[in-house]
Amino acid sequence: MQKQAGFSLVELMVTIAIFAILLSIAIPNFIGWMPARRLESAVGDVQSALQRARMAAVKENSCVVIEFNGSSDNYRIFVDNGGATPGNACNKTQDADEPTIKAGELPAGVHLDSADPPIIIAFNSRGFPDNAVTISISLENASGTTWSVTLNITGSSRINRG
Repeated sequence: MQKQAGFSLVELMVTIAIFAILLSIAIPNFIGWMPARRLESAVGDVQSALQRARMAAVKENSCVVIEFNGSSDNYRIFVDNGGATPGNACNKTQDADEPTIKAGELPAGVHLDSADPPIIIAFNSRGFPDNAVTISISLENASGTTWSVTLNITGSSRINRG
């Protein structure tokens, strides 16, 4: 008699049932973690955008502005060199011929908590922010958890959880 390899129907059904039970336990937990992961990702993006604006200011040897808009939950980085009108350099307003370096939007369910009116930060050609105070940019997710990114007077930033 020859031996047959494979699984019986009963073995397959038991395996599928165990897998279904594990999924029914794991999926609600995974869905519960998503708002926290979105917030963590958004805070990382904001910190990265701040550092990108700072590096661009040094690279371009010009004023670079990052503007956080709370009403639309987005941000924009642009070179504020005055363009065709040098007298408009570093006026914190994007004139028609000043290039945008990056425009970003926060993920769904994450909102800028402290950007009304918009937070506008200008970095000079040495990479220092023009504000002589520490700036905090707070983000909040749908479950009410708030994290912030703090920018100090030297231009370095850190994430504050909770």
